[in-house]
Amino acid sequence: NVKADVNLVMRDGTIQQVGRYPNIDAANGGYITYTAATSSSVTGAGLALPTNWTGAEIAIRINRWDIVRQKVTAHSGTTVNFTTNPEVPRVNYGCFFQRDPRTLDKDGEWWYDATNQKLRMYFSGNNPAAFSSLQIATVDTLFLNQYGNISVTNIAFNGSGKKAVWNHGGTNVLIKDVDVNNSGAEAITGWFATNVTIDGCSVENSLGSGIRVWNTSVGPKNLIVKNCTVNKTCLIAGMETTNVMNGGVGILCKGGSNVRVFNNTIKNSGYNGIEWQGDTARVYNNLVENFCSVRDDGAGIYTVETGNNSAIPQRYDRKVTSNIVINGIGARFGTPINTKTNHTARLRQAKQLLTKPKSEFMQANFYSVKTRLNIVAAGL
Repeated sequence: NVKADVNLVMRDGTIQQVGRYPNIDAANGGYITYTAATSSSVTGAGLALPTNWTGAEIAIRINRWDIVRQKVTAHSGTTVNFTTNPEVPRVNYGCFFQRDPRTLDKDGEWWYDATNQKLRMYFSGNNPAAFSSLQIATVDTLFLNQYGNISVTNIAFNGSGKKAVWNHGGTNVLIKDVDVNNSGAEAITGWFATNVTIDGCSVENSLGSGIRVWNTSVGPKNLIVKNCTVNKTCLIAGMETTNVMNGGVGILCKGGSNVRVFNNTIKNSGYNGIEWQGDTARVYNNLVENFCSVRDDGAGIYTVETGNNSAIPQRYDRKVTSNIVINGIGARFGTPINTKTNHTARLRQAKQLLTKPKSEFMQANFYSVKTRLNIVAAGL
């Protein structure tokens, strides 16, 4: 059965955009500017619309690096109310409406009627017979495992509703020579797992993240992502996973210590190309190309520490070397600043000053990473 929150619909093998208003080719990239906000409402002159969007979903660019989705509970005049969001949206950013039948006006846009269990799609040529297949994901996770001493090798996964390969809490996990295509959220995930190696995998067309390995508890976690190719990650605004920690990154690898990301090719990422964190970390011999096209204030290679100055962890032994980073696109639509803010490589709130790197592209006040022999091409 099709689930009410279905996110992956393909026509002739190509992922289709869920219906949205305004469309992406409208002014300001299809974002309506709001000028005031609370945790459950946005207000702006552009929201005085002929259509009352109560019952639809609103996608809100709450800052440069995050887009969240909430259910519209009321729409009156210039104010839209929605289910409470944990973070108050920043003012003068943008929003749009989606997942409502009244949005369907562009070829391939769709909406799922969960009550009547029917999917509606807009065909601009009124020619549905011209297409040979319509595929709707009905299984959220294709491989789910919570055990250790697991190997997943030489398997191809296609069309997960959410996650294709997911391991939660395992120890000694090997995912090798696995191909994942067309994922409704993340393609390959190791969540709070230890001794994880992801090797030689190919990931393409993920609406959330490509490869995501996360275990930030203290101590050696031994997380390795190597020899992988990741392409076309999180390229449709409003269809990505709503939590910034989950969505938009080609390869995310965060551990307590012993983190390795090397010999990977990451292309066409809606947010960061590589995001990493941890001690005794090495990020090297990676190619990152075309990133931050849907959200920005990110980077081709990115790390961040959160908390106030006294709470930011002291990090040690971290090196970013011999990477090629090309074309930070930038995503200015739906923001108040008509500029693109993205970086080739970036450290945010890093604490512990080490030797200043030879490469001068790091945009941070503090350095806790040694870098050398990185080749960088300017953003577009």
